[in-house]
Order: sequence, then C-alpha cells, then structure tokens
Amino acid sequence: MRIIFLEFRVWKIQIENTEKCNYVITRGTQRLSSGNKRTYYVCNRSGQYTRNIAKRAIKTQGTCKLNRACISQMNVTHQCNGSILVERQKTHYGHSVDIQHLRLSKEEKNIIANKLIEGVHKKR
Repeated sequence: MRIIFLEFRVWKIQIENTEKCNYVITRGTQRLSSGNKRTYYVCNRSGQYTRNIAKRAIKTQGTCKLNRACISQMNVTHQCNGSILVERQKTHYGHSVDIQHLRLSKEEKNIIANKLIEGVHKKR
C-alpha cells in the first residue's frame, strides 16, 4: 500500500479506532541501504511491565502490558520519493479488547470533561 505520510496518520488512527488497539514505536527509525527510512510499530500491549516502586503505584485496573509480545505490528517504510509502504500483521495474539486498557483520544477526553462540567453523573 503506497500512501503519503498524512494519509498514513489518518489511516492509522482509523485502524486503531476500528480495532480498539494502539500501535506505538518501540525503537528509533532506521535508515536502510536504499536511502529509505523504516519505522516499526507494535501493539501497545506487547512487552514487560517494569515497576519503579519509588515513583508510582500501580493503577487499579492493572497494567496493559502482556509480559510477552503480541504479534500485531506495522513496518512502515518512508521512501525517498515521499510515499510510504506499509507492511502490516493484523492479527492480535494473547489478549482481547479490555475496556480498562483502551486509550481515549483528546477529542473523547474533552467530550467527557465537558459532560462532567455540565453536571452529568460520572457513572452515566
């Protein structure tokens, strides 16, 4: 799939909203021998949870980390001509969609904040 970067960002947000997941960059962008750049995105549920006792207490809903890797990922190649090539493993493994681990967008947070300001009870 060849698309430009802005279209990629919009497409990535749509995928995350549809599938109720988030993809994050876990390491820096790499320059390939061809001159292209590659960025690796993985499911945000992948990885180990490391707790720093001195700084924070664990959240009541627990950590979103699986202590193993989810196989869902995207390899995004930024080509020299400005287009983007996306290779994607769509299937998630080792977790389901858990409401307590979903991330809200800024727009969703603003809507919730406005409703609380209006006096809507937080249980509703």
